[in-house]
Amino acid sequence: MLLAALVVPITLFTAIPVGYALARLRLPGAGSIGIATFMTYMVPPTILFLPLARVVGALGLFDSWWALATGAAAASQ
Repeated sequence: MLLAALVVPITLFTAIPVGYALARLRLPGAGSIGIATFMTYMVPPTILFLPLARVVGALGLFDSWWALATGAAAASQ
């Protein structure tokens, strides 16, 4: 429950503004960003784990709740 309580606000805080901006605003490169976002769904999550683990290690978040929360939020995007 604690992990879900951390992941949901992080995901909503990042996904809602980005989704609104891509859907409503006419930004240069918005089509390319949308295609790139779609293409990342084609990549298996196990391949994305290694770069995410390096970022978590660089931030010093190993063995913490924040590492779980940010990893789960990144995986749900």
